[in-house]
Amino acid sequence: MPVRVFTVLFDPSQGRFDDDDLVEALDGCRVLSLSDHAFTVDGTPVLAVTVRFDLPPPPPGTASRPEAPRSQPQDALADVDKQLFEALRSWRNARAKKDGRPAYVLFTNAQLVEIATRRPGTKAALQAIDGIGDARVEGYGDDVLAVVAKVPRGADWSDEATSDG
Repeated sequence: MPVRVFTVLFDPSQGRFDDDDLVEALDGCRVLSLSDHAFTVDGTPVLAVTVRFDLPPPPPGTASRPEAPRSQPQDALADVDKQLFEALRSWRNARAKKDGRPAYVLFTNAQLVEIATRRPGTKAALQAIDGIGDARVEGYGDDVLAVVAKVPRGADWSDEATSDG
């Protein structure tokens, strides 16, 4: 029985939570249980919805095959950028734990990949990355830029590079 967590953002232009992806993903499935948790991110209402469900049976005449593992954004990184990505992810996880927030609320893996690839040196360059707005730059920009500065291309990183101070 699969379990999946969906993040559903509030769409102010429509005056509702944009649950289209949730509805599409569960199309044809039998929902066994559902729980939600509401919170805000940068002033935007968000729902985290956990759904336990049964998959629909395969169409007649098709063989069921195991699902291929999903690729992650960091899989496409060059080796020299993976070190920075890991340092950023380590910093993010420690900071999220300290703040009592889910790690993806601070930065998504895709955003960390962009940071590791672009290696911004200023808050303006950091804010040029998709999804990183004023609140994230104000709250975490100095820490992120410090991690970027401590992990130059091709260098090994240590726990020192992930301090959240």
